Amino acid sequence: MRFFQRGIVVRILELIFLSIYVAIVTALGIVRRRSKGDEDYVVGARKIERFGSTMTIFATLVSESLIFFAVSLTALYGPFAGLAGIGGAALGMMVLSFIAPKAHAGGVENRYVCITEYCKQRWGNVIGRFAQVIFLMLMAWVVILQINLNGKIMMGISGWTPAQATALTVTVVLFYTVLGGFRAVVSTDIFQGIVVGMMVFLSLVISPRPTLAVFLDTRFLSLDVLMIFITSFALTITRPELWQRIYSAASGRKAAHSLRFAALLYSGLGCFVQYFALAIIQSSPSLTPEQAFAVGYRHILPSIFAALFPVILLAAMMSSLDSAAFLLSVDLASLRAKTKAKRIRWARVYLTVVLVGSGLISLTIFDSLAFAYKLNGIVALFAIPLLMSFLLKTSDKLLGVSIFSGLTMYMILLLSGRIDRNPVESTLAGLVTGVVFFLGYVIERYLIPSHHPDV
Repeated sequence: MRFFQRGIVVRILELIFLSIYVAIVTALGIVRRRSKGDEDYVVGARKIERFGSTMTIFATLVSESLIFFAVSLTALYGPFAGLAGIGGAALGMMVLSFIAPKAHAGGVENRYVCITEYCKQRWGNVIGRFAQVIFLMLMAWVVILQINLNGKIMMGISGWTPAQATALTVTVVLFYTVLGGFRAVVSTDIFQGIVVGMMVFLSLVISPRPTLAVFLDTRFLSLDVLMIFITSFALTITRPELWQRIYSAASGRKAAHSLRFAALLYSGLGCFVQYFALAIIQSSPSLTPEQAFAVGYRHILPSIFAALFPVILLAAMMSSLDSAAFLLSVDLASLRAKTKAKRIRWARVYLTVVLVGSGLISLTIFDSLAFAYKLNGIVALFAIPLLMSFLLKTSDKLLGVSIFSGLTMYMILLLSGRIDRNPVESTLAGLVTGVVFFLGYVIERYLIPSHHPDV
């Protein structure tokens, strides 16, 4: 009877907190509804200051790479797998910070909005367009995954059907992104980043607390943990939303500082999230990875805090959802619109199509973690070439050979069923691309007299 009463209290509090959250993000969309032209709508006129840039980077990465995968990976591979995912993303942001000034300068000069525009210019029609398709797929998958997870959380809060929960998620995000554009995304990310920061306080009220001795007795390094770290790093390097933050910053120096501060915030919060994940896994070891993420909090948090946690999850999910949906729509609009004057209109059209279509697709997703790693394996092919393209001058032939080598390895892993048996092995394809790329560069620079690319 006491548990039943606790369930009613939690449900009522969840609905109250959810209503407050939806009201605030909706209000932010209304406040930011007026844009001063195309660049203001799509990249905030490239004047986003350090605080806003830091918070939008932090909030965008928190969900997929932190809360969801920290809990799910801990359930699948052990506690150090969750830490590997956190560490790989933090390192990726730190590495990006060193090339941010150069990337920002090129973005301003060429009026880049998305990294796909850079890839087409730098890598030519074949590899550049292939990269564009892959990055568009990545953003589309992030949108689908986040809607899927949002829907599951809202179903748990409200008791609605999957269609009703998904409809609410799509409607809220569509409203404020269509109205306010990129500035609305940044404003809501600042609010969502603050909400997500409440995870720090939740760790203080966990009961029963996890046994850290079990954590320390766990094997620290394994091949799976190493591949998770590399995948997280590669996905961060290639994350189109982060590149949009670099292009939208007020300066390259501020973009670099924002990435470093965001990496520190992300790492700090990651420690608390991993503690939370460990508590769930130890208290309810029979839960599946997605169950552990979606409902595990109810086993370890008191009523009022258990009611607050789904809102924190929603804030984390929506901060990634709105960023990916908005950038995907802007990128598609840039391809469709003949002039920039029409890009705002087409971006709003694509926003509607992307969010509604992704919402429908999300209702069919079951094993989201496995599918995510299949796509991440392809995206990882571009991590080293993209990073090195700002530091080295290499031939188009070398780029094509390295990408093709990695893609061949990926197809072998996929067709042989190894990725289905162990999704993190998709990272091996990206490693092959990196090895071929560096070996080819050494051969071009030092062994072939006619090829001396400048550093």
